[in-house]
Amino acid sequence: MLFPDDEAWRNKVIANAAVQEGLEKLNTGRLGQDQYEGLVLLALGAAPADDIARAWDERAERGMGAGMIVYKVCPRIVRDEAAPMQRTMREVGSAIWRRSASASKHVNTAVWKTYKPVAALWAAFIYLYEDGDTESVEFPCRPSELPAFLALAEAYRELAERTTPPRRNQAVLKPGDSIQLPESVISILPPGTLSIS
Repeated sequence: MLFPDDEAWRNKVIANAAVQEGLEKLNTGRLGQDQYEGLVLLALGAAPADDIARAWDERAERGMGAGMIVYKVCPRIVRDEAAPMQRTMREVGSAIWRRSASASKHVNTAVWKTYKPVAALWAAFIYLYEDGDTESVEFPCRPSELPAFLALAEAYRELAERTTPPRRNQAVLKPGDSIQLPESVISILPPGTLSIS
């Protein structure tokens, strides 16, 4: 969700998570010698935690912006509000850059184009934690909540792919532009419960 445009960074972050898990096993004595050697090699390619934290600050805000576009635009279109896409882009830009001058243009280039493939995942994150308490949860959700989270993200993707803003010729998310779960995964997810008003 944080690095949809940078596979090398994505791999370094994944390696960091695997190293953290390996260190936990090492501390509890559940790591064998062969695994220990693999952990050292893996750590050499992992992104440092400080670098991940710095990247998180900027990228999470922009990912959240893309999610907010899907989260807000679809209900506005359903309610038949005027200029839902423009209005939302302006709001997201103002929230990120704290000014309104050309904010929607910046959102389109710095947020929407990069994070559109994962916008439905971010919309699901926003929907689940709209009460504002995102500090006390694991990102993007607790492991036990992953099936419900993915079902909700899939529901947002489907909604955004069939919802077209007024005076536009394509849906909020063009089919194929965003990450779609494999059918084998979708078939075992609980039904997504997405309600918009």
